[in-house]
Amino acid sequence: MNVFSKCAAVAAVGLFASAGAANAGVIFQDDFNRSSSNTVGNGWTERENGSSDVAVNSNALQLRDEASGGAPDAAAATAVIDASGLTNVTLSFDWTAINGNETNDYLYVSYAIVPAPSMSQETSWTQVFSGSDDNGGSFSESFVSVGLEGANFQLMFWTDVSRNNEGFMIDNVVVDGIVIDDPNAAAVPVPAALPLMGAGLVGLGLIARKRKSA
Repeated sequence: MNVFSKCAAVAAVGLFASAGAANAGVIFQDDFNRSSSNTVGNGWTERENGSSDVAVNSNALQLRDEASGGAPDAAAATAVIDASGLTNVTLSFDWTAINGNETNDYLYVSYAIVPAPSMSQETSWTQVFSGSDDNGGSFSESFVSVGLEGANFQLMFWTDVSRNNEGFMIDNVVVDGIVIDDPNAAAVPVPAALPLMGAGLVGLGLIARKRKSA
């Protein structure tokens, strides 16, 4: 069982056009439902991996410990995510602070177009989220990341904390997007009654015109 309540939901976006339909599809996801490990797996890259640092712990991504070299204290980046042909690229995830965190301890999410800089160069990545909590709450985030349309990119979850026993747990990471004018998508059907209704309205108009001229 995950340490989170599985309450995150990816917002559904509907687009309609006469030429075709729009399809949504998941292009990356990780619920970390695997054995605890000192490495994350599933293509993730870690900074300072280990049981007390970056690891999979209790079916979640653990980002813990204060690094001596400064921010980011703990970091993990995804493998390359391909958003070719997509728009409205949406990121969703759950997070909670490790017990003992203070309000000045932060979780960040950033992205970088491939080839991405190293995780130690966090200022060269584009930051899209920051969060802090000292009450042990669980949170779900879902937002559209501007600038990722049609790109190959990586996501980095990273922390800036003040003590070695502080950090964050991340779960249910999902990235999806919208394919517009998919050539394989069926055209949006027109209800069969609409042409008949239109013909009826035209007929009523002609009758009214004849009566007026008479």
